[in-house]
Amino acid sequence: MTHRSLPVAALLLLSIAACSDSDAPVIPSTYRGQEVLSMETDISNGQRATFYFTKSGFLPMATKRVEIVSAGPEFETRADGAEVNYRWAFSLKFAAGAKPESVVVENVGDRRDAKVLLPRSEIKLGAKIVPKDGKLYAQQIREWKAVSPTVCKVAPGERCSAWMYGDGSMLFGEDVAFLPLRFVIRYQDRSEETIYQGVTFRHRELLAKLRSGGGERTGVSLPGTLDPSGAPFSRTPPEAYQGQPVQSSRFETAEGDEATLYLTDAGFLPAASERASVRRVGLELLEYQDAPRHGYALDFALRFADDASPVSVKVEHVSRTPARLLVPETEVALTSSFVVSDEGKIVSRRDSDWSGVSAESCRIDREEHCGSWLYGEQPTHFAFRITIGYKDGTRETLYQGATFDPKALAPHLNPASEQH
Repeated sequence: MTHRSLPVAALLLLSIAACSDSDAPVIPSTYRGQEVLSMETDISNGQRATFYFTKSGFLPMATKRVEIVSAGPEFETRADGAEVNYRWAFSLKFAAGAKPESVVVENVGDRRDAKVLLPRSEIKLGAKIVPKDGKLYAQQIREWKAVSPTVCKVAPGERCSAWMYGDGSMLFGEDVAFLPLRFVIRYQDRSEETIYQGVTFRHRELLAKLRSGGGERTGVSLPGTLDPSGAPFSRTPPEAYQGQPVQSSRFETAEGDEATLYLTDAGFLPAASERASVRRVGLELLEYQDAPRHGYALDFALRFADDASPVSVKVEHVSRTPARLLVPETEVALTSSFVVSDEGKIVSRRDSDWSGVSAESCRIDREEHCGSWLYGEQPTHFAFRITIGYKDGTRETLYQGATFDPKALAPHLNPASEQH
């Protein structure tokens, strides 16, 4: 396993901060010539916390006894380049005389429960021998580092790396994922400090840096439904859609059940209920080192009503026998974005969109059952079953049709697939 550490401190924190003169963080009005802004947002378990930042990024937080030096992922690449994993890594620097005992680090971006990134870990500060006046003295090493024991695979569909694909994290500007972290530090005198630290990642750039021979998403996304804005929140289909009459089409699922899809001459309507609507079904092309583009995965997006509280989503392909599980039952973690309120404050607002990608990709090859349709002459129709679980214990099912035309996709595919 090859280890590679990205410059985490540069990615996440503006710089190392100096310790303040009180137990609570002291926030300057400006930092490196830029105005310091505060952002209060909801965090786990119904709590709220305040984070501080400038246009360049979040301030590194510090108190009288400790400062946060860095926080972020430390990556490990398998020797053959086929797999990338990461662990969370943290670095703290303690003031002279501070006697820390332990620390816990959590991601508090999920509205329900905090996710432990670093379980309670004992802090033991080391020492080094330094010469002074011809004598040797022991000098305390005040910086302490730790790495999470949990290894996470970097891949679509992996819950622990969903934030790297823009899912399950707050969005702070375009293509910037924001993770709110909580450090709880216990000292030998039994006192505790709780410090909230914001970190940001440009997740697409981060993924690009990790490419080392394995499949990676190119960002090419091809629409498969009529309207990417979704449908109204209603199970009753409209009589007309985009100026065309709506028709119904009954079909038999892989299990032999009957289901209904709605469509016009232009294509399928986005499926909807009173609580959710389908925004899109599409293809994401996969890029590998040994070929331009030679794989695809299916991607899905849903939009939820403001009063809906989804907790899980599962997606299956049911127009062929047997049914194929595309997105295993996945926890829904709706993102939040930041807006300026009428009072001029930066506040978080829950976004209503969820997106997911099929756990398995398909190689674009005439011999592959999942990819053979790409060599057909006619458009191919798919039917998907989307099962949504809600916080109140109820579940609902949406059936979504999608049409893909191989001729329209041909320019986007790798040359090997176009030569047949």
